[in-house]
Amino acid sequence: MNAPISAKRKLKSKKFCVRLGFMKIVVEASDPGHAVQQARRQLALELPRHWDMIYSAQPGRFQVEPLEG
Repeated sequence: MNAPISAKRKLKSKKFCVRLGFMKIVVEASDPGHAVQQARRQLALELPRHWDMIYSAQPGRFQVEPLEG
């Protein structure tokens, strides 16, 4: 029986600490690129006045560190 794609991604997800300037957030993602996408979404929800800066930032501006655990 095949699991849905979202379930497969959940099985392979890890925690990452993602930093953009002074903002920092912990997300679950399958890889660093996906962690940046997740961080953009969460930061934009938490800081709606900064959504334009969050989505216009180049991927290289995000510092992504895997967390142990």
